[in-house]
Amino acid sequence: MLGTVKVLSDYEFTNDPRVMRFKLCSSDDTPINIPVKVINGVGLSETKIDGISMVINPTELSFNFVSITVPVKTMGGFIITHWGDELDSMSASGVTPAFYYWPGEFEYIVTAPTTTRTPVSLGIVPPTNALADNPYDAFDLTPSIFVQQSGGLTVKYAILTEAFNHFMDILEIYKSNAVSLDDAGMIMDVGHVKIYYQDLVYWGNFDSFNYEIDPENPFCYKYDWTFKVRKTVRGSI
Repeated sequence: MLGTVKVLSDYEFTNDPRVMRFKLCSSDDTPINIPVKVINGVGLSETKIDGISMVINPTELSFNFVSITVPVKTMGGFIITHWGDELDSMSASGVTPAFYYWPGEFEYIVTAPTTTRTPVSLGIVPPTNALADNPYDAFDLTPSIFVQQSGGLTVKYAILTEAFNHFMDILEIYKSNAVSLDDAGMIMDVGHVKIYYQDLVYWGNFDSFNYEIDPENPFCYKYDWTFKVRKTVRGSI
């Protein structure tokens, strides 16, 4: 499936219960703003929002429920003591949206053929150094004013795509795991992550998060994560 995040609103929450969402909260359940990267007309910028919706839901989602029992053998048989349940575990795996790069249309002032050009219209601003370092080195350098390059699936320019940066934002949720640090790096507060899916809210924290670059599927990442659920409630976030 091909998908890209177009605008900031796609990062923000939707009321659709079919879309998986993440939210960070402190120990008193106050939302923690999440810094995210947004691609706009002048490049990558950073903003903060209080939650992230997945562009494509995980391919697989599984839950593990385990009861705590202690069997004791006696002369009269087994006595089994029940101590409730272990913390539930949620596991998910899937693929990111495809890294589709669309440079759009740029207007260039060409000072000399095959040497220097300066973008003057909206678009991601390319570096001003050597042409070899310019992500737009595939552009035609004939001395014309308007130059247009079509986009496509990419590995080289993945870091400039919405899909890549959206996935990195979700990875940052795992790295944070709702733990707040002071300037010295000491833990100030341990909160919780909320995952909303199909009208259920799962409170807890991530146990693991893995992703891999698959040569057979070069234009996206495969990922999997596990989440320890401390509480499950009906509702929304």
